[in-house]
Amino acid sequence: MPEKLGPEVVVKRIDLSKDVVLPGETVEVGVYVENTAWYPQGKHTTYLYLGKECKMTDLVASWTEWWALPHESHYYKTRVKMPFEPGTYTFRAITTDELKEGGEGKCVQITVVEPPPVNKAKIIITSEPTGATIYLNNKFVGYTPLTIEVDPGPYLIRAEKSGYITVERGITVEAGKTYKVDITLQPKPGLPDWAKVTLISVPMFVLGFYAPRIVETMREKGLIEKVKAVAKKGVEKAKVLAKRGVEAVRKRVVE
Repeated sequence: MPEKLGPEVVVKRIDLSKDVVLPGETVEVGVYVENTAWYPQGKHTTYLYLGKECKMTDLVASWTEWWALPHESHYYKTRVKMPFEPGTYTFRAITTDELKEGGEGKCVQITVVEPPPVNKAKIIITSEPTGATIYLNNKFVGYTPLTIEVDPGPYLIRAEKSGYITVERGITVEAGKTYKVDITLQPKPGLPDWAKVTLISVPMFVLGFYAPRIVETMREKGLIEKVKAVAKKGVEKAKVLAKRGVEAVRKRVVE
């Protein structure tokens, strides 16, 4: 076996799915490693670090393989969640052969940028009494008390509750601001107490006054006896039909 002149299982490149990300965003990292020698190697580990500089600071992944073929190569992949602090970070990949022989490995930078400004507005809706149904631009969004986030622009808020007059409010909201909408619902107008008493008492008075006279008239004309006779015939007919039905069921069961 010829004498080694340096590391031979080396990192050739680092691939990133994106080089600019938001705080806490996940990035896919690929590491391509190759045996540059003509003879087999042995067991090697590839390390992937993440830090502010091209140094071995925070280990985020490692892969161990048995290298047994000349010019053998491997491509490793992993997913890394980026820090929440904005700034420039560096991925460094290096093999045990490079560490042993004084190799550098490979480094690639990635930038974590400030998150974009808030482009939503917040609307806090309350009502008296609570539990009102809320519609935003004719779309149901919930019941009071309610907090919703919306895009900037004009909106029509409608509050409904059984027994109360529907209330509508127009509002225009701007991004990053919070708006509070308080709605007081008024009961629907109803009949006064004297009218409610009249509606109940008058029919009862009429029924109580005329009912005895109606019965007396029917008795004088013999109508009551006729009603009884018709009712009796109906009962007898119902009994006959019921008896026939029972007999039919019994016959079918026996068969």
